[in-house]
Amino acid sequence: MNNLSGFSRKADFHTHSVFCDGKNTCEEMLIAALDCGLEAFGFSGHAMWPFAGDCHIAINSFGAYVEEIKRLKSLYKNKIQLFCGYEAEYLPYASQPDLSVYKSQLAADYIIGSVHYLAPSPNLPPFAVDWKPEIIADCAEKCFGGNYRRLVEFYFETVRQMIKYSTFDFAGHLDLIRKLNGKLHFFSEDEGWYKEEIIKTARCCGDARIMAEINTGAISRGVMDDVYPGAEFLTELCRCNVPIVINSDAHSAAGIACAFDRAQIAAKNAGYTGSMQLFWQEDKPVWQFVPFVQ
Repeated sequence: MNNLSGFSRKADFHTHSVFCDGKNTCEEMLIAALDCGLEAFGFSGHAMWPFAGDCHIAINSFGAYVEEIKRLKSLYKNKIQLFCGYEAEYLPYASQPDLSVYKSQLAADYIIGSVHYLAPSPNLPPFAVDWKPEIIADCAEKCFGGNYRRLVEFYFETVRQMIKYSTFDFAGHLDLIRKLNGKLHFFSEDEGWYKEEIIKTARCCGDARIMAEINTGAISRGVMDDVYPGAEFLTELCRCNVPIVINSDAHSAAGIACAFDRAQIAAKNAGYTGSMQLFWQEDKPVWQFVPFVQ
């Protein structure tokens, strides 16, 4: 599950602990990372600052989260480079990834910008796009008259809004809407309209000069036998000169660095020759390109 032989530096920057919806403590996650041979590791608790939902870091727990990561940085400083990050939620009119705010108020070394919820109707609460098939079906019926294409287009519209109007280091699982498609079969990635959505989104990433991740979380949790983004989407991102970051989105110690060999193959097939990683340089976090082992 954790084949890292093709990586000249081993790192994972998208992980979750018990501070949000993860199953293990930060230290348990870190020990597992060391067992995998990682040289750099980032904690990225779900955050909807200044609010919180069921799966996010509680407002009164941000201080404890930061202090625990500081403690681990000091304790393991000679073994691994550690970073304090957040997966910042984009939800229009409620929560927006803002790198300057997360750095100044929440001691962030980096943040991920992600869309997990859609808010297509002011009369209904937001819908999670990756939680349960029945939630997607209910959203499609109530907000889009049963038209799944319109729902998917709305999802990508929301992602592009996040990219245009937020600030963050890299975008998380850009095509998360695919997660439940294996059960619902509510769209085909071969359809022209879908391809147009990923092309527009890739171009949006390129115009904004952000990075995008290759995320293996669906593989480790057994919900989809593929990485995010899909092959065609990755190819479009490469064409638009969008750098990539390879991550596990681990919600347990067992998921750390899962299927990174498959992620690297997907990256190479799309045209990538390496990925971006975070380094400490003179006490500052800096992103650098790290080539794949040939």
